[in-house]
Amino acid sequence: MKISMRNITLRMLALIMVVSLCLVGITIPARADGRGTVGVNPQGDGPTITYNVSGLNFGILTKERDGVAENYHMYEKGNFEPGTVELWGTVTNNKPGGSAYSEHNNVFYSALMSYTDSTGKVHEVANTGYITVAPGGVAEYRISGFIPDDASHVNIKVSCVAYWNAYIRASVTGDFYRVKQTSTTSGEKTVGINVPSGAPTITYNVKGINLGTIKDEVDGKAENKHYYDKGEFVPGLVEVWGTVRNNGVAGQKIFYNAYLSYTGADGKQYKKETGYVDVGASYTSNYSISASIPANAKNVYMEVVAVAWWNAYIRSTVKANLYPASGTPAVPVITPGGNSAEAFESGSRIMWQPAKGLGYRLFRSTSQNNLGISVTDFYITSTSYADVNVEPNTTYYYTVKPVLSEARPFEGIDEKLGDAIATFTIKTGNTIYKPGSFKHFIMLKLDSPNMSVDGINQEVDPGRGTAPITISGRTMVPIRAVVEAMGGTVDWDGATQKVTLKARGNTVEMWIGKTDIKINGVSKKMDVAPASKNGRTFVPVRFSAENLNCKVDWINSTKEAVIVYEE
Repeated sequence: MKISMRNITLRMLALIMVVSLCLVGITIPARADGRGTVGVNPQGDGPTITYNVSGLNFGILTKERDGVAENYHMYEKGNFEPGTVELWGTVTNNKPGGSAYSEHNNVFYSALMSYTDSTGKVHEVANTGYITVAPGGVAEYRISGFIPDDASHVNIKVSCVAYWNAYIRASVTGDFYRVKQTSTTSGEKTVGINVPSGAPTITYNVKGINLGTIKDEVDGKAENKHYYDKGEFVPGLVEVWGTVRNNGVAGQKIFYNAYLSYTGADGKQYKKETGYVDVGASYTSNYSISASIPANAKNVYMEVVAVAWWNAYIRSTVKANLYPASGTPAVPVITPGGNSAEAFESGSRIMWQPAKGLGYRLFRSTSQNNLGISVTDFYITSTSYADVNVEPNTTYYYTVKPVLSEARPFEGIDEKLGDAIATFTIKTGNTIYKPGSFKHFIMLKLDSPNMSVDGINQEVDPGRGTAPITISGRTMVPIRAVVEAMGGTVDWDGATQKVTLKARGNTVEMWIGKTDIKINGVSKKMDVAPASKNGRTFVPVRFSAENLNCKVDWINSTKEAVIVYEE
């Protein structure tokens, strides 16, 4: 067996790298998708960065520089899947340490992770901020975060700069796109089969929509089309992806655009599109587009069209009009003044505008011409209510009236109500969580310091004005008032940074900065850790409540979390 000098050299370099890491005491977990080192033997004692990832596929190293003053690794066309993503490694300051040390010889670095949602908004997932590394020092970094289902793009960056010269630096950057999903409802289809030379071919896949029936189909011609009608969608993530091929000869260029839009309850159109993309002769281009469709969307429209530059009549098109799926819960009812109501998995959610008075009475009836009964014995002080004591697949009529004065039974005076300020009609879904049981609810709204407990307005964090927030796609709350509202207790151990929740026969233990969770002594994992912000401890409401034998529903249209539990 022959062994080349090149193989010997590569093996020696690998051995030297392993020995070097051991000498400085660095332990990097072995991961299949980990990567490497930028800034090997840098000029001017520049910094060195090692980097590893989990949950990401780096793709193509499009730009690389090592062994000079400014070193970098730039990756493109990588991919990801929704879930937890980690980035970790080390930063080494190659300036000699010892007596010659001065702040002038420091380096500073930062590690950043972010994602772009389906609307184009960028969300920061994790950021170390700038951290200083002294001469001769090695710093370990690790950041992680949860990438939600509606993310279309993830970006990472680790950069390190010398204090004494901003041109002496090292960095690694990566752009990642969502892994193409396998086809679900429709299967991959093709428009423009066996076309004349120059006509484009489009393959298309969809997820989250049912395209319905083709009402107009042409294939094998100069102008090809698949037009769908009577398709359906359900609120949530909708994706369209596939390929566009240019079947022309040299010099015959085509361009295409993929388009996805929906009409909201306000009548406005919201859209996402790739923009026009050129495809050279005999080349194939991949496209992918997605959007998060809200519960109040009236219709969805998708279109992919490819056109020849030299003749607009040589083209291929696929398009579809889609409407809310039958049998799904009713979309929100929007009435003048900003009132709204909708069915959700555990019942009906109603919201109305404030009116003068002591509070409100919410009446429920199964007859349109009958006021019905008050949903609570007491009057409601909140302007929203989750009616969870309802039956599935039933139409309810709701009326809201302000309470102008309380009853005085010893004086024979009844409670005085004002005229109706809002009315709603809601049909509940096909299933209701534990129908027939008596249930309570706690309603929390993002960025609101108040919560509704069975219709009574209370503060989320009494006296502090703290509101629920989102971290890595999870709703986080100061949990004490929530647990106490359901008759439980919350304990805090400052020494171990542990939060203990006890309610409804269960004990839940969580720790600040850790994704570990114990339920009745059994260890499990969460995808986001409790955090401390502005002196308050925030915990993920879903993991907390569901492990206390509650159910948590999220109402996307109003950004509300509804905790439902029974007596």
